[in-house]
Amino acid sequence: MGKTSCPSGTYNYFDGSYESTDCWSCPPGYFCPTNAATADLKIQVCPAGSYCLAGVSAPTTCIAGFYCPEGTNVPIPCSNGMYCETSGLSAPTGTCTGGYICQIV
Repeated sequence: MGKTSCPSGTYNYFDGSYESTDCWSCPPGYFCPTNAATADLKIQVCPAGSYCLAGVSAPTTCIAGFYCPEGTNVPIPCSNGMYCETSGLSAPTGTCTGGYICQIV
């Protein structure tokens, strides 16, 4: 039996696994790139402005109306009175300005 690489969205700190059962699913809030160059890059915290569901190999950009601090596994809806118009936010842009209504739709 030959060595195998871990499937996309999984990781293993040992090079040259023999079976895919030697690999663990990437946890929520992290991503596990395929063919990472070093052991410390095999599992990475999800960057601010993105979210990472369990078992992913790359982060997903946070969508407009939501924000995603570092390590987010599910986008957080922008609260009533806060402003989150663009995608890729790590925090709400700010509070609603006078003359406008900012609410969750």
